[in-house]
Amino acid sequence: TASIGGNEVESVKPHPEQFLKVMNLLNGNPENSMVIGDTIIDIKAARAAGLPCAAVKSPFGNNHDLKAAKPDLYLECIGDLLIELEKSINDL
Repeated sequence: TASIGGNEVESVKPHPEQFLKVMNLLNGNPENSMVIGDTIIDIKAARAAGLPCAAVKSPFGNNHDLKAAKPDLYLECIGDLLIELEKSINDL
């Protein structure tokens, strides 16, 4: 795993620079990567980077708009991610 904060890039989200830098650090590719965020800005940045994204219900509200942004996956809580990954593996 890797992370890069907003203070480590020239352009902040929704610009994709932050996600693209992480992908470069990990030699990643979109087929086996996913952005997990809790804001519409996270979804926009993921899309701009060409990455799939999961949105996690935010404790700060605005979840209707988050769902409306049509993330690839919407999670009620981060713990649901494991359940979704297990489903995906079982579907292979």
